[in-house]
Amino acid sequence: MVKNIPEKHGYYIAGFADGEGSFNISFRLREDYLIGWKITPVFNISQDEREILAWIKHILKCGTIRFRKDGVWMFEVNNQKSLQEQILPFFNRFQFLSKKKKLQYQKF
Repeated sequence: MVKNIPEKHGYYIAGFADGEGSFNISFRLREDYLIGWKITPVFNISQDEREILAWIKHILKCGTIRFRKDGVWMFEVNNQKSLQEQILPFFNRFQFLSKKKKLQYQKF
């Protein structure tokens, strides 16, 4: 639960995500879907080092880590329940400092 995350960890992750994270909407062509597309909200953080992403995954208790073709590691949360129960409450508690990321989060 987000309320159990120590402040020093929460603010570190929020600061890290402020610089390296993003909130997106993914569109994937799916013939088995009524509208032909799978539309998924996604939060991710990209980084050269896997270890910090593994620690963030451990603290947030959700998400997956994968290696991208461009040689970068990515922590990603696209499960709607995890987004609603972990990610959104986390960033409501540990808010961004930059105006750009605050706006991106509000739109998400």
